[in-house]
Amino acid sequence: MTGWSRRELLRAAAQLAAWAALPAAASPPAAPPTELLPPDALDTLLHTLLPSSPGSPGARDVNAAGFLRRLGDPELLGPRFDERLAGGLRALDQLATQRSGVPFARADYAARIAVLEEYAAAPEGAAWLEPLLVTTLEAFFSAPRWGGNPGGIAWAWAGARPPPTAP
Repeated sequence: MTGWSRRELLRAAAQLAAWAALPAAASPPAAPPTELLPPDALDTLLHTLLPSSPGSPGARDVNAAGFLRRLGDPELLGPRFDERLAGGLRALDQLATQRSGVPFARADYAARIAVLEEYAAAPEGAAWLEPLLVTTLEAFFSAPRWGGNPGGIAWAWAGARPPPTAP
């Protein structure tokens, strides 16, 4: 797999995994409270983790922030995920402000990457970022009814057909 871009790896994962884990008839859970989450910070973070490129959707295109806010899976993110998410976003803001003089959401892409690399180097930072990466990928390939992948944009990009249970 050497030489594969992240996009090529995502495309292959989509074609191989193809929604086997999606529940057939489950209803999406109610949206959790999101007062603690600044929308621009979360959206910017997820866009930095999975940016779009010409011909390839990214976190914003698949509504990863909306997906995360809607699901808030306590098994994945742990109890009080809003508080943990807000705490991590505050830590990123603090690091970004120390490094570039502006909060994370207002920093340029290179500065955001540097902040994420520094944050991920610490065990607590890595533990905080991992579920966000997983959830961003879930949003990328989810059924639109769960709040991600609107209109099946990622499925179309991957050249895959929607599963029979997807609306």
